[in-house]
Amino acid sequence: MNTQNRAHDAQSHTETMSRLMALAADQGYLVHSHIADALPADTLSIEGLQDDTLPMLLAVPREPLSLDSPVAEGDTQLVELIEDHASPDPFGVLVNARMREFVESLLGSMTPIDAMVLRLRFGIGGGGQYSHEEVARQTGMTTAQVRRAERQALQALRSSAQTSAAAWTFLVAED
Repeated sequence: MNTQNRAHDAQSHTETMSRLMALAADQGYLVHSHIADALPADTLSIEGLQDDTLPMLLAVPREPLSLDSPVAEGDTQLVELIEDHASPDPFGVLVNARMREFVESLLGSMTPIDAMVLRLRFGIGGGGQYSHEEVARQTGMTTAQVRRAERQALQALRSSAQTSAAAWTFLVAED
């Protein structure tokens, strides 16, 4: 949480500095290290900045920093404070893995035909979702048999004791 706050503060600082630079340029002031002197006090109050905030913002260097540079006095590096939106959320990955294990255990408790029908109908296990007719063609069953197998399998899932314990099965680590 502390790491997220630091990253947010850095982003907020950058956005504030960009707004101040744009304001100074729009109002015809020279953009230099003395923005506090160049911008009138009413402009700073419009931006929601207090008089003591601006000097602190200006004290932060504007030149590029290495992502490997240390932050504060600890062993933390700047790269550790930047959130990677491209990588998956670790908790989400864990929950998805547990959910897959749970669904596989439920399908394993069914007859092979019922499990296959549910896999094909709902795209479980990475396959596509198929209509009753497509499942019938793939399995050699009639459409009525596919519908019956699906109905029985879903009813079994609804009444299963395993289903009522779903939260424990996929969220609690097995030892």
